[in-house]
Amino acid sequence: MEELKEQGKIRVYADITSDAVTLHYKEVATKDTKTNEQLISELTEKKKRNNELQAEKTAEGIKELLRTESLPQSAFTADEETAMYFFMLSKLRRSHYPAVGLKENDYYGLTDSKKLKIAKSLTEEQKTVIRRGYLYSHLTERTTTVADEKGGMLLSFSRQHLPEKTETVVKAQKEEYGKKNARLDERITGLKEAEKKAKSKAKTEKAEQTAGQGKAPEIVPKTAKQANKDTTPKADGKATPNAEAVKVATPAKTESKAGEQAKHSTASDKVFFVTVPKTQPKPANAKGKPEAVAV
Repeated sequence: MEELKEQGKIRVYADITSDAVTLHYKEVATKDTKTNEQLISELTEKKKRNNELQAEKTAEGIKELLRTESLPQSAFTADEETAMYFFMLSKLRRSHYPAVGLKENDYYGLTDSKKLKIAKSLTEEQKTVIRRGYLYSHLTERTTTVADEKGGMLLSFSRQHLPEKTETVVKAQKEEYGKKNARLDERITGLKEAEKKAKSKAKTEKAEQTAGQGKAPEIVPKTAKQANKDTTPKADGKATPNAEAVKVATPAKTESKAGEQAKHSTASDKVFFVTVPKTQPKPANAKGKPEAVAV
């Protein structure tokens, strides 16, 4: 058995079950063991497959030739017309089958041989039915709107053949969405008016705020008594070594300076704040009294 296996005359295979594995041997058919009938059958299948491959390779070569070469200008032939209607028959509506000699239940049995036979013997009326069915198929497939080119042709096609019913559909949709759009227009107009008022209000408030910032504040000059009180030094018992002594301003001069500051501030639209530091007393003199320091 091992010798036969090595020679390729038998094949070993295993039969596996739930509780055991069994080895089996099977003879391998060879040219020496095949009958003439078996050999003829195998050779015939190979020849058939070769013919199929020949046809497939020829089709690939012809398609590549047509893709790469330009076709010469010539009259449209009868064979070309037959081929055209052959393919158009695939798009024919079943309700129009009787017009070309078919029954509606022939839909699933419409083979290529039947289509070619019909395409070769069509009348002008039958050709019109097929062309119109082909056009209907392309206009209705994957058309989602009448607002583009394909949808425009669909609308024209329907108006040509069913004018009254087509206008009923168009009118119904126009009325329905006309009402919806009217409500939307009202909302849009209201929102625009509200936006306009909001912008106008914001502009007015901004102008008022700008005008308020540009107005000079009112400055009230101090009286002579107040000026004298502010410039009177106060002794707190603490000496300031680096303090500089200045003359005490008279009330008249104080009022004059305050008036000049108010006048200057009003003219230039600016506010100047003058801070008068507290007067620090100097050390006591020989009599034990502090000397006043004027600001």
